[in-house]
Amino acid sequence: MNNIYRLHPQTEMRFDGLWGDLFAGHGGASEGYFLQTGRQPDFAANHNPVAIGVHQVNHPQTHHLCADVRALHPLEVTRGQRMRGLWLSPDCRHFSRSRGKAPVSKRIRSLAWEAAHWGATAQPDMMYLENVPEFLSWGPIIQNDRGEWVPDKRRAGKHFNSFTKELRRLGYDLGWKELLAADFGVPQTRRRLFMVMRRDGQQICWPEPTHGAPDSEGVRSGLLKPWRTAAECIDWSLPAPSVFDRARPLVDASAARITNGTYRYVINSESPFLLKGESLRKHLAANGTPSNRNQQVAAWLAKNYTGVVGQDLRQPMSTVTRRDHHALVTVAMEPVPAAPDQVAAFLVRYYSTGGQLSSLSQPMPTITSKARIGLVIVEGRAHYITDIRYRMLKPHELKIAMGFGPDYVIDRLPDGTRIPEDAQTAGLGNAVPPQLAAALIGANLHGNQWRAAA
Repeated sequence: MNNIYRLHPQTEMRFDGLWGDLFAGHGGASEGYFLQTGRQPDFAANHNPVAIGVHQVNHPQTHHLCADVRALHPLEVTRGQRMRGLWLSPDCRHFSRSRGKAPVSKRIRSLAWEAAHWGATAQPDMMYLENVPEFLSWGPIIQNDRGEWVPDKRRAGKHFNSFTKELRRLGYDLGWKELLAADFGVPQTRRRLFMVMRRDGQQICWPEPTHGAPDSEGVRSGLLKPWRTAAECIDWSLPAPSVFDRARPLVDASAARITNGTYRYVINSESPFLLKGESLRKHLAANGTPSNRNQQVAAWLAKNYTGVVGQDLRQPMSTVTRRDHHALVTVAMEPVPAAPDQVAAFLVRYYSTGGQLSSLSQPMPTITSKARIGLVIVEGRAHYITDIRYRMLKPHELKIAMGFGPDYVIDRLPDGTRIPEDAQTAGLGNAVPPQLAAALIGANLHGNQWRAAA
């Protein structure tokens, strides 16, 4: 994996103590620690054998504990040795707003108390905790009129305040802040809350962003790199089925989303994202389409969430979740045999009853299993749509979106057992982007002397 962050140039790395990763998952925080220090964590724990197996493949020098973190005895794990640092990423699902109105579990919401448990026993010099921003509202839960356990909005934040009070009583200075993964070289707009806890007398430090929005002052002045994009994550060599004449037609919501997105990101876009060079060649070959120098293929990323259409591939990908909803849509176009100075723009809808015209000033008609939609546009030369293809993103594409390198293993266990794709995706959705962990750990190991890689 390419080191996004340089190892600190000084030799006194202060490795006088153990480093651990609780709720280790696919190892994003551990990989960040490795990127920053060149060392593997001393131990990692997770109750899920698949998660701990993936971690073991990628971090073979680490001592692995497949157990419920609450069942561990810190001093037995550390054997009484000094702890320099500990990373905790307790389950965030029962705080996340993406959970909607689903019932929550008091048991899962209380996992963060392990920070206080380890702080009181193993006493790490510094601890890091990662969760969703809604973690700040951690409070009691009550039963609603259906008997489901839900957060008590009247007492929101009560448990969080008790949690921070206990950590301070244990001698820790605290700080917390939301960080955006895209600002640190991850091609994803994942936003998470990070808490830093220190009892070594040193100042809590926050890393400075290395990337920014393309139109930001920092990028325009050259101080920041532009955000990485979703397009970087796509494997164009994978085939995608056509949305037309499918054995199992798309559901209405998906058909409408593809229709609206094609209108927004291709038909009505002043500069649609067009495949060029090797990407175009791979896409055409994967889908059995002969290479045609006049053919163009536009692409955009659908997001299968209620009320959401999609995004331009030149933006960072939105947050990858345990059950990811990102899908690639490609739109093939052929030149219209007409004069290049044509000024009309319209849709041609091909149904069994014959062609119909629809103005581009009107919404695009919904795609059906047997419809054919042709587009004539003015872009130097008119083109019409010959096909639209659609597929969900694969785990190895989501892996890149999470900031893991291409060589990071997510598809097998140490004994070679293959991991199902849904389990791979779930592990990625739970992971910490390595670059973000590297930035935060580096800032607090080296303070103002730390710098991100150029």
